[in-house]
Amino acid sequence: MKIDHKESSDEVKIYNIDNEIELVDTLGLFGFEKKEHDNGKIERYKDITKKYVSEAHLILYALNPSNPIKESHKDDLNWLFRTLNLLSRTIFVISRFDEEADIEDEEDYNKRFKIKKENIQNRLNELISLSEEEKESLIIVAVAANPFDLGVEHWLKYQEEFQKLSHIKALQDATQKKLKKMAGN
Repeated sequence: MKIDHKESSDEVKIYNIDNEIELVDTLGLFGFEKKEHDNGKIERYKDITKKYVSEAHLILYALNPSNPIKESHKDDLNWLFRTLNLLSRTIFVISRFDEEADIEDEEDYNKRFKIKKENIQNRLNELISLSEEEKESLIIVAVAANPFDLGVEHWLKYQEEFQKLSHIKALQDATQKKLKKMAGN
């Protein structure tokens, strides 16, 4: 599986996992680079993403580590979490967290993660007015899918170190927790 740091690409990628789960990596709703000033193309990308998201059982909402939720996201956040009511099926994933924290220093990671998590909770509350129950049930994790940009080949050789530095287990655990809750277990 390719590791790509771009926020958005020009295509949807679908991964079939054990003929049981379809993982759909969409184009995203934000962060499009203007290409030849083609706003129509950007709107088509957003429409494709919206189609997949509206049908999703679970959403991994990838967030930029430096400015996770912007004022310009408000309309799409309202559509996702108020119109479609998808907040209960969403895990917020702060990506590329190695750009924000020293992932080799657990204390620094935890301190910076706490600050980012509170920022995300506050911004969501400001933009879509969270209920107390929604505030309590938000799941937010921070990962570094490719620590230090060393590439997938490197991390396949050093999987134990990858597990420690990437904090990918937090995402795995959050996903399992969310799926169990959705299944009623």
